[in-house]
Parts: sequence; structure tokens; C-alpha cells
Amino acid sequence: MDIATARKARQWTQEDLAIRLGVSRGAVAQWEMEEGGTRPDPNNAMRLVELMPELTLADIYRRKRAA
Repeated sequence: MDIATARKARQWTQEDLAIRLGVSRGAVAQWEMEEGGTRPDPNNAMRLVELMPELTLADIYRRKRAA
């Protein structure tokens, strides 16, 4: 599962998640990008797992491969 899927399952917007984490909406958007995006720092990754327990650290840091 990826961050966007977990977020959408809760019917949260990127802004909703950003507020919960104390980051910008743009940061969340970058984390959700397939290519060229960034990944959250370890502290925010742990907070994501706490907020959305179906996510794992491996999910957060895994990049999807092009088909």
C-alpha cells in the first residue's frame, strides 16, 4: 500500500494529512509522487505509520517500478 491509497481510504485530503503531521501540503504531494518525488524523513515516516497502521516503513520507502 502507498501513502496516497492509505490517505484516500480515510477520505483525507493531502491538506488533512499535512495538518495531522505538521508539514506542508506540498510535502505530502512530493511523498505521493511516483517519479521525482521525495520520501518523508524518518520521524515523519514513523508518524505516518502511527496514523495509518496499514502502512509499513517498507511501503513508504519503496519505489514502484515502471511497467
